[in-house]
Amino acid sequence: MTIFLTLSVVLLALISFIREWMPVDITAIAVMVLLMLLKLVTPEQGISGFGNPATITVMAMFILSAG
Repeated sequence: MTIFLTLSVVLLALISFIREWMPVDITAIAVMVLLMLLKLVTPEQGISGFGNPATITVMAMFILSAG
C-alpha cells in the first residue's frame, strides 16, 4: 500500500511540475507535506533536506506574518 501511495504522490508531482498548476516551489513543499501527512516519511525525514530546523521556523514566520 505504501508503494502505491508513494508512486501516486510522485506521479501527481510530476504532472504538476509539467502542467505548472502552481509554482514549482509550492508543488515541492506540497509534496513534502503530503508525504508527511500520509505518514510515508517522518517529520524529521521530511524536513531533513533543509539541514536546519530554523529554516522551517523562518518559513513559518513568513507565512504567519503574511496572513
